[in-house]
Amino acid sequence: MYRSASAFITYNNKLLVLHRDNIPTITDPDKWSVIGGGVEDGETPEEGMRREIKEESNLSPRNLKYLGRLGFGDHEVYCYTAKLDDDEVAEVKLGNEGSEIKFVSYDEVKTLPLTKNLQYYLEKYPDSAKKLIEGEEVTAKELGLA
Repeated sequence: MYRSASAFITYNNKLLVLHRDNIPTITDPDKWSVIGGGVEDGETPEEGMRREIKEESNLSPRNLKYLGRLGFGDHEVYCYTAKLDDDEVAEVKLGNEGSEIKFVSYDEVKTLPLTKNLQYYLEKYPDSAKKLIEGEEVTAKELGLA
């Protein structure tokens, strides 16, 4: 079973996205994605999520919240959200993966070349994704999560 974790990190009605490296051997090279990655052996999903956030964006969000889980055959994705405050957003900087990191609005994110998973999610749950990015509360069920 492969486990990964992804986070919808928001600030001022915008979503933090990472431009993935353009390396042909990685999944979805040269595409934009939310912060996340694989959960390593011995880590809980939350520990893996916090490590990935720190590695990719230099953040240690205080209010990381578990949203739910998606299952794709032998792959489980644990989904989180975090709303940043002014002090936290000042810490954001590109970490050791990716070529660029930035905040984008819901309308802007739809114009970017996205990873397959993020594209699918925004197309399948557009209203819920928009609410989440714009700081509104949403349930796991509204987001298609278990």
